[in-house]
Amino acid sequence: MVIKKTTEKTNTVLAERGKTAYTVVLPQEPTEYETFAAGELCRIFDMAAGVKPEVVPENDLAAKDCRIFLGYTKALEKLGEKPTFETFSYDGYKIRTEGNDVYIFGFQRGTYFGVYEFCRIHFGYRYYAKTEIAIEKAESYPLYKTEVFEKPDIAARSLGFWSTYKFECEGNKEHAARLKLGRNLYSDWILSAHTYFLILPKEKYFAEHPDWYSPDGMNLCLTNEEMTAQFIENLKEIIAKTPGHYVMIGQEDNFGFCGCERCKALVKETGSPAAVMMRFANKVAREIGAWLKETDPHRPLTLVTFAYNATSTPPVKKDGQGNLVPACDGVVAEDNLAVMVVPFSCVYSKEYTDKKYNLRTAENFEGWHAVAKNLHVWTYCTNFDNYLINFNNWGTMKKNYTILRDLGVSFIFDQGSHNSPTPCFEELRQFLQSQLLWNLDQSQEELTDEFFENYYKDIAPHMKHYWELIRSRWDFIEEALGEGARTGAGDSSCWNLREFWPKEFLTYCMSVLNDARAKLELLRAAEWDKYVLLRPRLTKDSLSVRSILLAVYGNDYGSELPRKIERFKADCKASGILVYNEGDFLEIC
Repeated sequence: MVIKKTTEKTNTVLAERGKTAYTVVLPQEPTEYETFAAGELCRIFDMAAGVKPEVVPENDLAAKDCRIFLGYTKALEKLGEKPTFETFSYDGYKIRTEGNDVYIFGFQRGTYFGVYEFCRIHFGYRYYAKTEIAIEKAESYPLYKTEVFEKPDIAARSLGFWSTYKFECEGNKEHAARLKLGRNLYSDWILSAHTYFLILPKEKYFAEHPDWYSPDGMNLCLTNEEMTAQFIENLKEIIAKTPGHYVMIGQEDNFGFCGCERCKALVKETGSPAAVMMRFANKVAREIGAWLKETDPHRPLTLVTFAYNATSTPPVKKDGQGNLVPACDGVVAEDNLAVMVVPFSCVYSKEYTDKKYNLRTAENFEGWHAVAKNLHVWTYCTNFDNYLINFNNWGTMKKNYTILRDLGVSFIFDQGSHNSPTPCFEELRQFLQSQLLWNLDQSQEELTDEFFENYYKDIAPHMKHYWELIRSRWDFIEEALGEGARTGAGDSSCWNLREFWPKEFLTYCMSVLNDARAKLELLRAAEWDKYVLLRPRLTKDSLSVRSILLAVYGNDYGSELPRKIERFKADCKASGILVYNEGDFLEIC
């Protein structure tokens, strides 16, 4: 969401022929975000102009005429600028020039997201994937008079892929930042997911206070006031000693709910377990909010509760005009409380609001929107049964993100293949998702064409044709095979069946890939570096259709089958594919 943007070429030279007069200036005690921003600016500066500006702390700054100030410097403060959470949120940024000086700043990650936009304006910088970055090479780069203020459409964005989620692996954290994500599910979280027992451990409290827990011991008893008081005290202690901006107060990972007589009575009175859960969560949120106001009033912190399993149905009813309204008192979320909704049993090739195919999802989103101004969503974008089969939500990606934005969703975790890369156009998917989550005014079609042109280069027409073939096949499967296909194939479940994948179709897909391979061979002598870059990309993406051929028509290979399997596995390994599915380590054939 671009709020304000002006750029005008000046006579000042930013860099020319491997030289620059500019110095990067950091606050005297920079934050981790400001330090990273300086490193990224110097890295891209060097890629474009062949020179890295000197980086200095503000107090050491000698008389300089050309300076790029990053973050919350004293010089910025003198201009009357102060980035606040209320204005910038976590990721918004502003770029401002004053004469020859440049100011790039945000509340947190916005500072380095602003660096990427500054480099796009001045160097034509564009990040597509770990191994594909575009820079417009020139002898001279002028400074543009710039005023930009930008915030993402979705305030916090996280993609659960191997390369955007496993920050402990080399390069993944930087990759997420360069996609303008900068976080995984756990970044910024004090606690996340199922946390009741982390806050109130059974091993510590159950022996003396069994009534604090449900009769089956699987969850907390949310109507027990003594338990609630201890829960709040424990949570205060956790928050006080742990940095972070979100804390989940989330039920355990099961389908149960407390069945004590008091809870059963309140469920009957209020109409749902979700109503009981919201009353509990609101009490916690009020107490934590009041405590923070006294102890740390400037700390932004959102508490999050789970609409999950037993509590997934929202606590709402219809009024006389058919509008959804709170079912009872005490269920409207406090301002510092968000509700994380999980769209279970969703057909992802259809819009969330499509009540023919996604009735439960549509009703749940509508209902939770009626009682919570701030929603979080944990959604899915991969085939967990078989990572090698494409996930059919290309046509609804932008539409569903737009629906979530309009519902007031501020945090999206879109869970992909978190424990392995995949051969399902994963780089394209990450580029599109990250771009759209930032700015939904962009054209998905134009972004797609841009990616194919820059990532696949000479073989882009072949690879896009192959991608379109797979997409159209899934559409055909859903239309031809009816409701059963829509509940399975519709979200790309593992259906390796002959009627889904005729051999003629798969053979044609392979012929398209072979044409791409032939085009690559023409580059081998003339453009070796490009050949070396593109060959692994083609090999990786071919593994999807090859896996279906092996699984469905493997016996047709006869004595060649063992060799085909070994070659397939070797290419998987070379492509970094670690496992074939989420949990069972599925072996092909």
